[in-house]
Amino acid sequence: MSSRRFDVVVVGGGPAGGTAAWKLSRRGVKVLLLEKERLPRYKVCAGGLTLKTVELLNFDLSPVFEQEIIRGRCTFRGHSPITIDFGEVVGWTVMRDQLDYLILERAVAAGTSVVDKQRVVDVELSPQGCVARTQERDYPCSVLIAADGALGTVARRVGLGTQGQLAVAVETELAVPPSYLD
Repeated sequence: MSSRRFDVVVVGGGPAGGTAAWKLSRRGVKVLLLEKERLPRYKVCAGGLTLKTVELLNFDLSPVFEQEIIRGRCTFRGHSPITIDFGEVVGWTVMRDQLDYLILERAVAAGTSVVDKQRVVDVELSPQGCVARTQERDYPCSVLIAADGALGTVARRVGLGTQGQLAVAVETELAVPPSYLD
């Protein structure tokens, strides 16, 4: 596959990368998406979809919906909780591996080539285009889309986002009784 040149190489198979690949492929652009993990891959982060996101994607996402979001509860250190009841569905919880894979399936159906287990280790930019370099192959293209996350290789290699401040976040997924979810 390294000898084939793509119009666009998308690095990262999350919602941003999958959506970019899908939208471009639908317009006849020759797209390759590279994902560092084996697909579908587990992700603990960002397990919620808003109505706006569902409307922007404009295809049936209901197969990955877990729970409707109709209210929320906010508290600081467990004190003085505030419950907000929206009176209607404002979003859904999802499992990221399922959501991401559903979007990638749409991209593939539109013509995107997907290669998993390909970690981009370097990027080469030139007036002739770009090369996404993995440990195994080089993937030449005209345009490179960095969708490999806030700490991704692509942005770092091309000098983007080096001025920003970073914050530490800890995430976990816990099993809770259905009565608590209600």
